[in-house]
Amino acid sequence: GIEASHADLNLLDPGNSPEWGVVWQAGEKIQSATFDAQGQVKNGGVAEAVNVTGNRQISPSIAFDGQNYLAVWVDYRNHETTGADIYGARFEAKTGNQLDPNGIAICTAAGDQENPKVAFGPSGFYVVWDDERDGDGLDDIYGTTVSVLGVAANAQGIQISNANRPQITPSIGFDGSNFVVVWEEWFDASAEAAPFQIAARQIDS
Repeated sequence: GIEASHADLNLLDPGNSPEWGVVWQAGEKIQSATFDAQGQVKNGGVAEAVNVTGNRQISPSIAFDGQNYLAVWVDYRNHETTGADIYGARFEAKTGNQLDPNGIAICTAAGDQENPKVAFGPSGFYVVWDDERDGDGLDDIYGTTVSVLGVAANAQGIQISNANRPQITPSIGFDGSNFVVVWEEWFDASAEAAPFQIAARQIDS
């Protein structure tokens, strides 16, 4: 069978019968499904995010806007020209229908963009990732908003942190007022036991 990995989930309905949207990497494709409180798959089963021939898709993340959920991932369809990019697609929570058959280009800047995470707030979805566009081997943290209609505000992304040291594997959450982004940052290369620490930044919603 195909190996499944890199799963993420988000609560779609917090009522008496909660439902969960789940995304995961199946081989080198992204799949999603809605599960009920008993762990049963709903809406006709598992859906594939975007079926692009020969296209590698990895490392998904998911967030819910109250009606649809957005899955984001690392996408290699343009790897020979722009490197690894960030793409996404929206799914109807009630039906599981995929709303963006070819995916949404969230960031297609030169160099590799990897490890995306997504959260939802009043301004829409906010997607963050680590970014190698500078070509100096020191990843920076970038992000951009994606509207509930599936439109990325800035296809090049907005720089969140560009310290002169590696910054990788961001995550993001919403506190009711603002987004908070956290990531691993190599503060002290001489500290062999624990060179990485955790950095954070607040982003207005």
